[in-house]
Amino acid sequence: MRYIITLLFLLLLISIWLSLFTGCAQVEALTGGPRDTIPPQLDTARSTVNMQTRFQKQPILLVFDEFVDLKDVFNQVVVSPPLAKQPKVTLEKYKHVKFEFDEEEVLREDATYTIQFGDAIKDFRRAMPRPSGLSFPRAITSTRSGCRAR
Repeated sequence: MRYIITLLFLLLLISIWLSLFTGCAQVEALTGGPRDTIPPQLDTARSTVNMQTRFQKQPILLVFDEFVDLKDVFNQVVVSPPLAKQPKVTLEKYKHVKFEFDEEEVLREDATYTIQFGDAIKDFRRAMPRPSGLSFPRAITSTRSGCRAR
């Protein structure tokens, strides 16, 4: 008889203990934190140096502070003065955008090249475009230099 009372008391304690711990959690949808309203920012310390004079044809690497996505590169990326061959624009490691000139492309000696990315570079999650006024002039000679990201 004493064995049965001890067993019942033990079962009562276990059931109370389980009901306390299983009733604590509240199941609800995750909020995910505050909404991202800032577009991706260029990490100038890790990107290819801007405002170069006597630029030698090389890949241009743009590193951003968050994951980005490339959309409609063929129509959005514009190079001035125009190139004879289509440049290759690729996304690497989700944060790096690589701009490569065609091997056969000959850059003019007396020109400052500007690369406009338009709305091609967007935030990975919210698809917010990078400001479309972002440009990367590349002066081949020292006659003109300068760059500004708007």
